[in-house]
Amino acid sequence: MWKTRCIRSTREPCHAVSINPARPMTVYVDDAVTLWRGQRWAHLMADTLDELHAMAARLGIPRRAFQDKPSGAHYDVTPELRELALKLGATAISRHADREQVRTVIRNARAQASPRTR
Repeated sequence: MWKTRCIRSTREPCHAVSINPARPMTVYVDDAVTLWRGQRWAHLMADTLDELHAMAARLGIPRRAFQDKPSGAHYDVTPELRELALKLGATAISRHADREQVRTVIRNARAQASPRTR
């Protein structure tokens, strides 16, 4: 498991990185747009499953909430958890403003999902 620290720059938001500078940690959280059970939900995704599970643990999300789906490996997060994830170093991505980056992140999340037998 990677230990992380927050790097601050005057130009950039806080990003969580591993203690090993050769291995950056990138966790993403999209806009809270999915309506379910009366509130909007966002998706927490990451470059690797280890990073994803580590951030989820930091947010207090139980492992059983992990969405290992063909549409992409992710956790669903409330707007409040989205804000906390951003404070902990997640990178905000918007389906409206960052379309290519969102496509790349989703493609990566789909590749991380467990293969399904049919």
